Amino acid sequence: LDNESLMLTGDENIVDVMAELRRTMDSIQKTVLEPADLKFEIVYDESIYVGESITLVITNLLLGITIAVSILWWFFRDIRTTSIIAVCIPLTLLLTAVLLNQSGRTLNVISLASLALAAGLSLDSGIVVLENIYRKVKQSDGPIVATIYQATLEVRGALIASSLTTVAVFLPIVFIEDISAQLFSDLAIALSSAVAVSVLVAFFIIPS
Repeated sequence: LDNESLMLTGDENIVDVMAELRRTMDSIQKTVLEPADLKFEIVYDESIYVGESITLVITNLLLGITIAVSILWWFFRDIRTTSIIAVCIPLTLLLTAVLLNQSGRTLNVISLASLALAAGLSLDSGIVVLENIYRKVKQSDGPIVATIYQATLEVRGALIASSLTTVAVFLPIVFIEDISAQLFSDLAIALSSAVAVSVLVAFFIIPS
């Protein structure tokens, strides 16, 4: 065979396809081609670029989380407070990844980049809720559980309104039917999900 090419159609994952292709080629190479003194040679493999891009995005995501937590500690100067808010990041990203999977989306360069952006957004709601709880607890002499509940309720409306405006910006992209929707629908779904999940985490996890 000379200059044969393989092109994907539909929604196939190029990394999985190339991995399976390599296994098949290795098997054919050993059983068929080597006895005939022939060999396969891959001239261009796009999965290598995709893998490197995903690795780069994941590295930047972890670096961004580390920097964000460091900045939180610098402002709060309290390990306990920083740890409570820092929990929002992995929890929000995990739940967002689950929502992406349930919606039939895969983790690719676009969706991973969206999660990197969501790492910062996930802190906003948690910081607002925790700061208001901290302020109310210092000012109140009543039962601490009731004070925490009241402090969370005070910012509920503002956080929901803020989150809905963010979702309203990104979510319409999902319903566009041209090329831009195919490119950015993962971005819209990931960011919208992350914002919604971060609010839920701030309301139900931070106060507890």
